[in-house]
Amino acid sequence: MSILGTGIEIINYPTVKVKAPDGVTEDQISDEGRSFLDERGRFLKIHRGDFISGCTEIDNTLSEAISSFFFKDNTDINKREQFHDFIIDTPIFSFIQKKKVLQSIMEKYPTDFPSFTGKSRQEMFNQINYIIKMRNAFAHGTLIINYGEKMEALSYFDSQTNTRVEQTLTEEFFNELYKKLEDLSTQILECIPSVE
Repeated sequence: MSILGTGIEIINYPTVKVKAPDGVTEDQISDEGRSFLDERGRFLKIHRGDFISGCTEIDNTLSEAISSFFFKDNTDINKREQFHDFIIDTPIFSFIQKKKVLQSIMEKYPTDFPSFTGKSRQEMFNQINYIIKMRNAFAHGTLIINYGEKMEALSYFDSQTNTRVEQTLTEEFFNELYKKLEDLSTQILECIPSVE
């Protein structure tokens, strides 16, 4: 059973027989099941929203890193704002495109990023790839609440492996995901020169 408009699917839930006004008997979720599903649905919606918000912060930090490269001296604030308004912060300039641009800049001008070695740069971009993959999974995948097994999962298609993946979702999983976001944000901020 899918909950309309939420991207959440419920499986193995307890039902009760209910007679509709037209006399047809149908299965509905029991009160016990509804209470559990409401609680777990809130858990999933909050974490999905928090994670996607964190991804938006990473996206914005990538924009800042790119613009700081092109506007190092910060003397023409108007041009920098126009660069953001008309190019980098537009819908046609995606999260993955920002990653590719910053990656190209860092590879072509490594001396502008002294805190990164080739290895640490590659690790950062591997983490960005993972975050983008998980962001797309949460945005486009299906959240599953399995009442019978008392567990939640995220089902999504992984285009890199060309397979359907089902990731179990626990508090520990989300804590690790948030830690990756935090670490990644710190790394990307290192690409932005400090203003003196």
